[in-house]
Amino acid sequence: MRSSLIAFLFVSPLLFAQAEDQFRPEIMQIIEDFRISIIEKDEERFLDLFYNGPVPWLGVWSDSSLDDWPDPNDVPPKVFSDTHEHFIEGIANSTRDMEETFSDIEIKSDGDIASVYFKYSFLNNGYKTNWGDEEWQLVRTSSGWKINSVIYSVILNTEPRDGGN
Repeated sequence: MRSSLIAFLFVSPLLFAQAEDQFRPEIMQIIEDFRISIIEKDEERFLDLFYNGPVPWLGVWSDSSLDDWPDPNDVPPKVFSDTHEHFIEGIANSTRDMEETFSDIEIKSDGDIASVYFKYSFLNNGYKTNWGDEEWQLVRTSSGWKINSVIYSVILNTEPRDGGN
């Protein structure tokens, strides 16, 4: 019995690593589809990345962003919620070029659930408006991986755009 437990404790991290490696390309494709759907303002492609049900979408303003808020009489709450539908609708209806970039991507998965943690930057007409850390929770459904939760921190860029606007 003891040798079985020792063998399990030794082998289980290896199996977990194999699941991460096996599904990493599929999860990386979700990240790329997310990025491309923003650039191309493709609502259908974007919405297809998400689980068909309630999906929490929570942001957290950095303390420095709240301290430097443009209107001190209208500072928002530190934590705010939104929806993925509202997010892509705003992008799709904008005439501006938008892009979200990703770096330092970490993926953990057992093959059925996954978490993706990364640093992001959001660009609006080439201007980096905000950045922070972001984490997604994903589930592997019969139709593939789907995002079922998004949380992110927001650090606003206080540097003026070129030309001061």
